[in-house]
Amino acid sequence: MWVAAPFLAEWMGDEMLAFPLQIISLSVLTVPFLASVRGYGQGRGNMVPTAVSHLSEQVLRVAVILIFAWVTYISQGTAYQAGTGAALGSVIGSAAGAVVLFFVTFKSHPISFTHLHWPSVFASSRQIGKRLFVNGMLVSLGAMMFIIYQLVDALMVIRMLQGAGLAGEEAMVAKGVFDRGQPLLQFGTLAATAFSLAVIPYISREVSRKNEKEAAYSGSLP
Repeated sequence: MWVAAPFLAEWMGDEMLAFPLQIISLSVLTVPFLASVRGYGQGRGNMVPTAVSHLSEQVLRVAVILIFAWVTYISQGTAYQAGTGAALGSVIGSAAGAVVLFFVTFKSHPISFTHLHWPSVFASSRQIGKRLFVNGMLVSLGAMMFIIYQLVDALMVIRMLQGAGLAGEEAMVAKGVFDRGQPLLQFGTLAATAFSLAVIPYISREVSRKNEKEAAYSGSLP
């Protein structure tokens, strides 16, 4: 993403977006840790680490974005500087979420790798690798649906507005208004998804125990 940022910015119709895209690409570095450790907690039926890390991540992210927006405003900076600040807020927020998640998870459940029998670990990894890849890919695509929508919007909406007769800055302002309203439209779906993620470990546990009634009850909770 860092390398492809200039090409993405060109597709979006604004080459000045390359640097903010490069900054926000750094947040991807924390995704494997956040996903695996949050999944580890959810698999144990413990949603506390996930909740605490999410809240820490979002609070700090929003705080940094507001600070950069205020500094940009009083210094009469450009919209690109504000966008870079917003991207930096996402990076700082994700890093903070990873740090909080590490301490919350491993302070109460320390993990030691010294007792593992590594040949068995590698053998098990080969056995579940194909299933994990296929199922994980499907789950990831479903979870990324809203992100894909936003990517398509970023690539298409401004160009379509400009094609409809709006000037460059007017099209960007209209796209900004649209982006601010979009999360409100998705709030119901996001809330339902959050509840579903919390229930999935319980459903999987009951299915593995062949307890169909409990699995059906857990699936009806959201």
